[in-house]
Amino acid sequence: EALRVINAGVWGMTTIDEYHLLEDKLLPLAPDVVVIGLFMANDLNMNLGHKERAQRAQSVWGRLIQGSALAHYLRLRVLALGASAPRAASAEGLVPIELQLVDEHGLHMLSYPEGELATYVQPESPTIGHAYEVLRSVLAGFQRLGQRHGFSLRVLLIPSPSRVLGRLAVLHYPRMLSELSERGVHLAPNAIDVDAPTRRVLGLCEQLSIACVDPTPALARLGARAFFGGDEHPTAAAHRALAQALLASP
Repeated sequence: EALRVINAGVWGMTTIDEYHLLEDKLLPLAPDVVVIGLFMANDLNMNLGHKERAQRAQSVWGRLIQGSALAHYLRLRVLALGASAPRAASAEGLVPIELQLVDEHGLHMLSYPEGELATYVQPESPTIGHAYEVLRSVLAGFQRLGQRHGFSLRVLLIPSPSRVLGRLAVLHYPRMLSELSERGVHLAPNAIDVDAPTRRVLGLCEQLSIACVDPTPALARLGARAFFGGDEHPTAAAHRALAQALLASP
């Protein structure tokens, strides 16, 4: 049987952005199934930036970002720079002060590597707990849209290298822990649980009765071959494993 697949993924979007994209633009396509690809790293913490984005929208720069694709792209590049050196970027004014959202462990939620690490640290910080509550609310919103518009919902977990390899492995930031320690943020090795985010999201899906697909075992068989070297992105082999896990789901 032929399947028509529409790839509506947009680089840099959060789960909240994806909800609004579906609600505002994609519902006329009348999908039968909507699949949310949830990367088990920055997709969990980046939703917390929406309040800050709303504040920035009141400024001239914020209005420019809202109305200009080029300005939006430049902002994303600045944030990428800030992710590799968050303190230095903030000190130089490259990252707006309202983006410096820090959890109780001293980790920047909107810094790609630190926000990912924050999801692994146990006990879970109140800020990360709030991030899961936000995610739960967004998933419930997707679910309500499906009930009103006749599509079923699938959440496809896209595991991080840390989860697949069974150890902290932020591939593009290998010295993160030592650099954090130099900055005064000390985390005990036994405080890091790379399986914690998956347990939490599977629990949310169970609470909401949403079909949630965890392809970690298939990617674990690939090991390091599941990701590009020095990158968090899945390779072609990993994409095949993700697709097969999704097709095999009930």
